[in-house]
Amino acid sequence: MSKQRNKARTFSAQDKRDHRSVVGRVGSVSIDDISVAVRVVAERFRYGRLDLQVRPLAGKGSRWVEFHNVQLSKRKG
Repeated sequence: MSKQRNKARTFSAQDKRDHRSVVGRVGSVSIDDISVAVRVVAERFRYGRLDLQVRPLAGKGSRWVEFHNVQLSKRKG
């Protein structure tokens, strides 16, 4: 069993003003031993943290996840 570090970051008011949107970017979300390719469709700041709403590139549905749980690719959509 591997230990997971809490990489969650709290965003300040200045961070929120300087934030660049990641909506439209693709990446992956890992759940146990499975990695799912996703596209970011929305974002929100909640309790000082950035959440992303992601949808799988193949399949259906969506889910809100914390920013640090999404590995974004360099390219946009």
